[in-house]
Amino acid sequence: MMTLTGTFTFDDLVGMASNDVLEKLLEIRARGLEDEFETEADTIGDWDEIHSMLAGMTVNEFLNIEEEEEEDEE
Repeated sequence: MMTLTGTFTFDDLVGMASNDVLEKLLEIRARGLEDEFETEADTIGDWDEIHSMLAGMTVNEFLNIEEEEEEDEE
């Protein structure tokens, strides 16, 4: 899979990431969200900006995934 308009693969980005961002990229892979990441990354188009955004956001925020609220079972 290519991202950033064919410049880097997801694995390339994993190799360039700092610890916090690496953790989030591995979470994206574990959740099977590489395609969603690729779409978002290509829209942004700049690895430094993506890196900064991932450092300050959750995976769900970055990928615009709404979290389901847990209902209290009583």
